Amino acid sequence: MSKKLKEALDSELDPEVTEIKMTIDFNKTPLDQLLEYCKHHNYEKTETDMEKKPLKSTEYAKFIKDEWEQEFMKKLNGLDEVAALLFAAEEMRVPALKELCCACFASHLKGKDVETLKKEF
Repeated sequence: MSKKLKEALDSELDPEVTEIKMTIDFNKTPLDQLLEYCKHHNYEKTETDMEKKPLKSTEYAKFIKDEWEQEFMKKLNGLDEVAALLFAAEEMRVPALKELCCACFASHLKGKDVETLKKEF
């Protein structure tokens, strides 16, 4: 579960308070994706079951053991969406999703020289 949401739900705040303060302004897409991930895991997944670091491959199927998570990450459109989801996972404190996004981002960089990366970014 999102630690930020859990803290908000567990706190003894005024019941009239219906907002959670965000330090980063997100568009709706990464938050919808974060919610989809959390719902799929019944808000309970706190650790990833990925292959341990360092990544041995750039293919998601080689380091992400959960097939649903493989497909979930494959449907993101490029590194910009992975980065947006990573920032949302960090802000909402969803550690398993954060680690998943970091690994996918790192797999894109793996094995590329500096000149190739300069052209991409």
